[in-house]
Amino acid sequence: MGENQIHQLFNGDAYAWIEQANSIMLKVSNSHGDPVELQWGDARQLGHLLLQLADEGERLDRGSA
Repeated sequence: MGENQIHQLFNGDAYAWIEQANSIMLKVSNSHGDPVELQWGDARQLGHLLLQLADEGERLDRGSA
């Protein structure tokens, strides 16, 4: 992963990335600006990515201290 890497999920309906090494940004909406329906597996995929980004963010944070 990496600080400036943007992760695209669900055919472009969701994006996640680490912002300025201190937070996770998450944008979720479809092309019409409506909420995105997640199936159980989609929710697991998103949860797994968020955990990975949190781990990466903590590593970045420790590296800048």
